[in-house]
Amino acid sequence: MMDEQNKDALKGGFAKKLMKGVLEEFPRNELPKKFELYQTPSSFFVNFWAAMFNLSVILFVTLTVLFLKMTTKSFPKVNGILRGVTDILKWNLTLVTFCGNMGDLVLFSSLELQSMQFENLPSVLSFIFCLLVNTVAIYVIVKILDVNSAIRKSRERITGNGARAELQKKRIVQKWTSYKALFDCYKDYSFYQQIFLFVFIVRMTLFNALIGYFYDFPLLQAIAFSLFNILMLGYLVIKRPMKKIVNLVQQIVLELVLLPFNTCVLTLAIMDNQGIEKTDLRVTIGNIIVYINVVVPVLSLVLMFAKFIAIAVELYQAWKIAKAKKEKRLKAIQTTLRPAGGEAGTGMAEEQQQSFDALTPSNIPSFPSRTLSDTSQMLDTQDHSTSELIFGGNHHQRISNFSFLEKLIIFL
Repeated sequence: MMDEQNKDALKGGFAKKLMKGVLEEFPRNELPKKFELYQTPSSFFVNFWAAMFNLSVILFVTLTVLFLKMTTKSFPKVNGILRGVTDILKWNLTLVTFCGNMGDLVLFSSLELQSMQFENLPSVLSFIFCLLVNTVAIYVIVKILDVNSAIRKSRERITGNGARAELQKKRIVQKWTSYKALFDCYKDYSFYQQIFLFVFIVRMTLFNALIGYFYDFPLLQAIAFSLFNILMLGYLVIKRPMKKIVNLVQQIVLELVLLPFNTCVLTLAIMDNQGIEKTDLRVTIGNIIVYINVVVPVLSLVLMFAKFIAIAVELYQAWKIAKAKKEKRLKAIQTTLRPAGGEAGTGMAEEQQQSFDALTPSNIPSFPSRTLSDTSQMLDTQDHSTSELIFGGNHHQRISNFSFLEKLIIFL
């Protein structure tokens, strides 16, 4: 795993090239031998810089869009588009990106805390930066519980049924629209379903904390990894927190794939602890791990393709609904104007229809606004890629169920 983390930390991406001279000023303090083996940087700033660069870009774009939205009120169409983009960016995309890096945050913090030496200014800055980012992480985790708790209490106070209840629910979602990424893609029948993101982050941070702090206890690590895997699988099967069945199936399948891998790791750890050689058995277990390493990327591509099909179907259905609504409104207008009679009435109808077409172009379907959803899928990519790092797997990405504008941005 550390070998893959080291490659990520040292690869020549734009963020690294941008700060190459500055990053070289940070000292490489001595780390425990198992980390030194992979020449892993000890500085939290160096390790976490690429993630922080991405977050900074997202925040800059978000603030720019907010500014443009405030200055384009005299241009309704442009302002309307910017309002839609604002709903995506503020602060959903920032939260998704930050939460997706919490696992690495914990691991890199462990390296910083185990090697800190206040020899020079860069060392001090790296330590302070580590504390600040961890403080933000704690705030975000607490915010997840706070937002979901507030939403649940608001929903419990909903009175009436039918249209009135739906209106109240929409107002609640609208109130928390800047935090949709924390709740909107999960069921709300129970609080334990609603806080799936919290559960997922806790699992991810514990996983990396064990790697960072308990490197001398491989048997404990292997037992914990297997236990996390089984508990998460049971949670998914029993609680079924995702709203969309395709996302739930995807999550369960990936957990099932990890289960035999964790079992193999646990078996090897037990054999090492008991001093059991059995070379043939070790070779067999190693082959199983290699096969899993091959299967995971292929499975990720299959799941990605399935998600792509689901998105395409969803877009088509949304387009059909929008088209049907437009035709219904046109028909209603024509029915209203028909009693005027004669050619004059027909002319008025045509003029009204032209005016209506100008207001609602047929080539711009009015897709329903949705959340920056399936956060679990983005975070799950980070978590499972972290797990795959143990056996040299590749990072994989999955397509999430974003709204039309969000999907367009992602695919571009």
